Amino acid sequence: MHRILIIGAGKSSTYLIDFLADSCSSKDRTLTLADLDPDLAKKRLKTRKNTFAKKLDIEDAENRRMLIQESDVVISMLPAMMHPMIAKDCLDLGRHFFSASYESKELRAMRSEIEQKGLLFLNECGLDRELTTCPR
Repeated sequence: MHRILIIGAGKSSTYLIDFLADSCSSKDRTLTLADLDPDLAKKRLKTRKNTFAKKLDIEDAENRRMLIQESDVVISMLPAMMHPMIAKDCLDLGRHFFSASYESKELRAMRSEIEQKGLLFLNECGLDRELTTCPR
């Protein structure tokens, strides 16, 4: 079973949450949605099977690292300035990391260690707001 952690339940993460949560039972995966507001996380998940809402203050390093350790893939939907903290934990704990933000110099600096550990760190997942269609 694959364990996915999304950090951040804000408006920009709604479609991602819906897509992954809807596929949890048929794809044999679990989705944990962690946010400072656990009620918001629970509301976004809509009681779908194999989904879990957790409270997370990202400044609480012990809880943050525990949630990351329990996951296979971590998707940060936090503001871009917070990605390096999450990415560093993922690197230390050997977890794959995705974000919708552009690659920062802090993330670029981790490149050789990411490659050494055989991890996938993928940034810029999604489309810029100006792009509304995808050519086929």
